[in-house]
Amino acid sequence: MAEPQIAAGIPEDIRADVEIAANREGLRVAEWIHRALRREVSHQTWGLGPQSVDLGMHRYLAGPANVPIVGSFNHENDRSYLSNSLPLNFMSVSETRTLGIYGLTFFFSRIDQGAMLLSSALIEGSVGHFRPSYDRVRVNRPRSWMDNLVISCRDRSAEVREALKFEWEPTGRAAALALDAFKTLSELTQTSWELQRLCQVDRPRAFHELALHLELATQQFELNARLVAEIEGFEAPSPAERLNDVQTDLLTRAGGGLSLTAAADRLGISRQALHKRAKTGSALALMQGSELVLPLAQWVSTGKSLTWIDGLPKVLKLFKTAGGWSALQFLIEQDPNLGTTPRLALIDGKVDDVVSAAEAYLGIEGEA
Repeated sequence: MAEPQIAAGIPEDIRADVEIAANREGLRVAEWIHRALRREVSHQTWGLGPQSVDLGMHRYLAGPANVPIVGSFNHENDRSYLSNSLPLNFMSVSETRTLGIYGLTFFFSRIDQGAMLLSSALIEGSVGHFRPSYDRVRVNRPRSWMDNLVISCRDRSAEVREALKFEWEPTGRAAALALDAFKTLSELTQTSWELQRLCQVDRPRAFHELALHLELATQQFELNARLVAEIEGFEAPSPAERLNDVQTDLLTRAGGGLSLTAAADRLGISRQALHKRAKTGSALALMQGSELVLPLAQWVSTGKSLTWIDGLPKVLKLFKTAGGWSALQFLIEQDPNLGTTPRLALIDGKVDDVVSAAEAYLGIEGEA
């Protein structure tokens, strides 16, 4: 079938999405549709035969009666994922990213499915005692039910990433479940095929790499959710809500935050002593709405305890005018003068270099 004929058969409401997806992969529209159909068929476990495939709820492509459909699912060629036989959406998450709310629901369902498979694998492998341990980001009350769902999905992703980095050696059915979880979760990333190939030769490394890629995918999910909430006609956020969103995003990238009491407990000092350090500028304490939050990025975490990063007060005092939020952004983002983040440079003992980088960042070189 010629390209113009196929393009003419695509409904107007999804044509642009199909063309964008095809351009992203460097394919002609016809070739992209062909590959999408093959992916759909490859996940079907029932009897095969000539059939039509619903692309975005519009039946406009059908295989000729005398041509068998290729790409059928073959258990013999997919031994690593024997129980992963549920049919998938015919598009990968990268291809459905432009489909608004439906792209978000795909991510939400896959992260939950992966978490359930991974937790089942841990129980089957006699490590059911495992519990994800991570610092939840403190946020003000969500604006809507959708906000609650997005926060829940982000937390589930953090749990899954922690489980992926857990060191254990699954065997038998536990291994099959763990690999099913891996395949399910890898489909949320831009490198699904590469990750699955890596898993065939180095499972521990592949699981760790997947955790890193899922973190990026989750950040993209949050950005998409924020955009969808606006263009789908939800109530537009106020300036104060937008500020809270920016602050929450910054705290998330910084590893989260703790209340004054929780931070003092993990530091092994009194609440009053920590409050004094915050007032004198030797500790980073930020106001988010009406709450005081202390970013975890200013410490090194060793289990449940925290230790101070040497040299941090010298950097914080430079941000007395710019403010604590600017200081946090400086600490966690890559600095061109340092070749790394200022936080990591401080941990490496490069205090003077970080002070110089902060002065350049603030445009106060030679004034300090």
